[in-house]
Amino acid sequence: MKKILFLLIITVTLFSACDKSEKSPCDGVDCSGHGTCDDASGRAVCNCDDGFVPSGVLECIEAADPCAGVECEEWESCVNGDCRPVSGRCNEDEDCTGSATCDKETHTCIGPCSGIDCGGHGECKEGGYGSGSGYESGIYCECEDGYVNFVDDGIPTCVDKDDIPDGEDTDHDNPCDGVKCSGKGNCDVVDGGPECICDKGYVAEGLECVADLCAGVVCEEWEECSEGTCELKSGRCYDSDDCTGEDKCDIATHECGEDKCVSVDCENGGVCTIENSKAVCNCPNGFKPDGTKCVADTTAPTWIGVQWPYVIDVTIGEAGEVVYGQIYMSNGTTGGSVPQNSGWKAQLGVKKDVTSSEYPVISATWRWVDATFNSSYTGNNHEYMAGFPMDKSGDFAYIYRFSLNNGESWWYCDKGVVGDTPGPNFITSANNYPGIATVKGTMCGTEICKPWERCAVDECELLEGRCNTSDDCGMGYECDGTNTCVASEVELIVQNLVRTSNSLSFEVVYSGANEIDMNESVITLNGVDVTDSISYDESTAIFTVSKTGLTPDKYSYLFRLVDAGGNEIEPLFVPVWVGDGRDFADFGWRDAFVYQLMTDRFLNGDTDNDVGNLAGITVETEQWLGGDFRGIINKIKDNYFTDMGVNALWISSPILNPHTASVGGVNPDDLRSFSSYHAYHPVASGYSYTNDFDYNPLNGYDEGPIDTAFGTVDELHELVAEAHKKGIRVIPDFVANHVHSDSNLYQDNKSWFYPYVKCDGNWDSHRIDCWFTEYMPDFNYAGNPAARKAMIDHAIWLVQEFNLDGFRADALKHMDDIFVKEMKTAVKTKIETTVTNHDSPDEAEIFYMVGESLGGWARYHTRADMVQGQVNEDFYSNAKNYLLWGNGKMSDLASWTIGNDTTFLTEQPTMGGAGGFPGAVMGNFFGNHDQDRALSECGGDYSKLKHAQTYLMTAPINVPMLYQGDDIGMTGRAENGLDGGRRKMMKLSGLTSDEADALAYMKKLGNFRKNYEALRYGKRETCVSSDNGWIYKLTYNGQTVIVGINRGSSGYSGTCTGISGTFKNLDGNNVTVTNGSVTVPAHGSVVLGKK
Repeated sequence: MKKILFLLIITVTLFSACDKSEKSPCDGVDCSGHGTCDDASGRAVCNCDDGFVPSGVLECIEAADPCAGVECEEWESCVNGDCRPVSGRCNEDEDCTGSATCDKETHTCIGPCSGIDCGGHGECKEGGYGSGSGYESGIYCECEDGYVNFVDDGIPTCVDKDDIPDGEDTDHDNPCDGVKCSGKGNCDVVDGGPECICDKGYVAEGLECVADLCAGVVCEEWEECSEGTCELKSGRCYDSDDCTGEDKCDIATHECGEDKCVSVDCENGGVCTIENSKAVCNCPNGFKPDGTKCVADTTAPTWIGVQWPYVIDVTIGEAGEVVYGQIYMSNGTTGGSVPQNSGWKAQLGVKKDVTSSEYPVISATWRWVDATFNSSYTGNNHEYMAGFPMDKSGDFAYIYRFSLNNGESWWYCDKGVVGDTPGPNFITSANNYPGIATVKGTMCGTEICKPWERCAVDECELLEGRCNTSDDCGMGYECDGTNTCVASEVELIVQNLVRTSNSLSFEVVYSGANEIDMNESVITLNGVDVTDSISYDESTAIFTVSKTGLTPDKYSYLFRLVDAGGNEIEPLFVPVWVGDGRDFADFGWRDAFVYQLMTDRFLNGDTDNDVGNLAGITVETEQWLGGDFRGIINKIKDNYFTDMGVNALWISSPILNPHTASVGGVNPDDLRSFSSYHAYHPVASGYSYTNDFDYNPLNGYDEGPIDTAFGTVDELHELVAEAHKKGIRVIPDFVANHVHSDSNLYQDNKSWFYPYVKCDGNWDSHRIDCWFTEYMPDFNYAGNPAARKAMIDHAIWLVQEFNLDGFRADALKHMDDIFVKEMKTAVKTKIETTVTNHDSPDEAEIFYMVGESLGGWARYHTRADMVQGQVNEDFYSNAKNYLLWGNGKMSDLASWTIGNDTTFLTEQPTMGGAGGFPGAVMGNFFGNHDQDRALSECGGDYSKLKHAQTYLMTAPINVPMLYQGDDIGMTGRAENGLDGGRRKMMKLSGLTSDEADALAYMKKLGNFRKNYEALRYGKRETCVSSDNGWIYKLTYNGQTVIVGINRGSSGYSGTCTGISGTFKNLDGNNVTVTNGSVTVPAHGSVVLGKK
């Protein structure tokens, strides 16, 4: 794995939390007496007096003259400390221009222009007008405005155009004088006269450059471009109307020729066409070609159809659509449990500028795309899928065709569903209903430009500094995973990883050109320096790590090496979970139970770091309330989470936010003041090993980019370490869509951000480029590779430094795809270095990224090249409607839920393209920080809260995410556009009996889920459902769990057929199930398990 050589690293010395009293960053800063300190930006900056410059450490030092003491030759002058020849003088030939050479005795450039000063009003140029110009061939004067080239005794010069001597020939003017070529080219003198050499996309008309209407126009082989339009070449044809006499059009070659169909009768409704100089019979459904006849086709499907989508509207260069076709056979050879038939084929057909198909279908006039079998489909049919072609713009019709005999004959179908047409079915006449597609945008010639390319009329060109391969980069550079040219890299490779329940060993191979300087290199284990304990063999350049007697934990090594040349090598992160059990080395993300907490709202463990009340904020719940890392650490240590079965914590972003109020809400007219307690207004974004953006102790940031309101760098290390000892993973919010306008990254790089467009009222139309508030600039990742790199480096630093296990990606649907994809690539190569299958959720070291893509975008971003899952808004909506509100029928909830369990495991079309993949792990929830509290939604009814808790904790395949306070039943709503009511301080003591009972119930559910794989990996099936009751079972690997939820006021009974035996209930007591009979008490729930 190649690692980038970094040019700079800043070591930050950590101090204890700073005093919270009112202090200025400029206190004590005198700028060495040669300047003044400015803290307007929130950090100390020295504005130095004339003759002095900042030293970088809040001092002003005397500005040094780089040429002081430098002595040059008389033909040279000093420039930035170097001696360089003045104009017309030289040391070597390359110091001269044109064909001039250097006379090394006089250090003077000698050439055709030597001694010609053009009268002081121009510059002598080579490449003149030729022998007919009347002066020395090959040179002329390029004159200033108001002056013209003139020959004086055979020597060119520049004279005032009003002062040309009477009777002198003025034809000696530069023929290109005044020729502008429309501003789209340059004038050149050819054969003594001016000629326009036009820019790409323009052609010369006289001495003007006009748009070339055919530039970038791509015609078919049988066409040619004329004034921007493709027209037939002579002798070519679209159809026989374009041919003359008795000739007919060959629809394959588009050439006019002999009529091969003149004596052919295809019979049975067949139509003869000429293809490649042969007669071809195109047969209706039910018949197949046999020579030049259509004969009965006995290999018939029972039903076929274009299943989805029916309408496509896409833009070239964006994600395309997947089109699904289905086939049904009444003989049982289709269906979810039936494997693919190797003799069957399916193809998607696309045709431009039509709205229906001819009948019979003339297949040679359609473009056919092979479809692949969808092995994940579970219905009664077989399903095939094909990506809609995105290489041409225009309006298209699309159909499907199926073959049961390896392409010997085909059956054609449409989408139906128009008027009285019953639905997708066979095409049986010229009245048919294909899918309709509109592909907008333009091609770049025959290409679609990548995000790191631009269109140059008819071909894609690389943007500056970008690449497709290392050949596109200069000497000493290579192309990295973001298609950026970077300094050539060295390699650190992890190999031979072995682990047991209490040991680990691996090797790291170094393959750089220089030796490693171990005195300057540092290797840490979970943040602690262990360099001296690591074996390094200089002869083989191999590091060996071997540890035994280990307790269950995550052991993450970070290699920060420096070579003998002083070059710092990109850190290599080697994470290894050790220990038996589903919380340690046997963990997969389907085993997770995530507890979401807001750091400021959970527990105040250290009042010394409190921000206190901010002026202008009048609502208490909108202030910082003091929760911090120490509070979380305390609850980890006292097993609050472990006792509930929690093995993953979602915490607030630890990155510094403003500790002052920001004015303005999402609605720009809302001029109230807001605090940043939620950590969604990041200031120190971009901080990494290579760029600290001045967030360092020298500038008053003792904890670097970490928010001191939450604690110290050491405390964040401690939080993660204590969690890992308990088998608990830590997932912070990662905020990358935007920054706060106070951010140094924003102030230094405003071009990295979109111009201001408010999100309010534009959430969809400006999904990518809108600003949430006027002080939250929105990253333009698509147009700024440097911005992507800065934020990805920031993310990698955060994970490697603090040994984190995942991210909850805030505002994912508002970010450019290219950033999300490049972030995923960086995670695979720089974080998941010990993972063998990055697309599966089943390895302990997989880094889990769960996004916030609401409003229909969840599926699109759930892909192997983006994120593993999303917070599942549909799950929340259904839980709220059916369980918290008590609306609708439980049988409807059952129907939706069974499909939802696995729906994201298959790729399906969606907004933006297609999404879903086998490694998807969605985050189910019935409450979070952006929603009114669950207990408030259900009117304080704890039985309904427990229904929601049961529903959440018994959903397989995906991850339950429980918001702090929903374990005990806290209440709260948003009021007057303020979310603080949903985010009150967590109540951890003095619980009422209802709260204590709810917490006890959650503990039982959490541990039951941990003990039964069926609740995490099982197949859910409904046993019985009704208006108010639902009983379902989950089965997996010999385990069975029965779950019942009853909204009704009397007991609800049902039967899970074929199930009997002794089960355990949530209290661990034995319960006998006879003939599958289960009764759920009124307003209650039942959870029973058997292994």
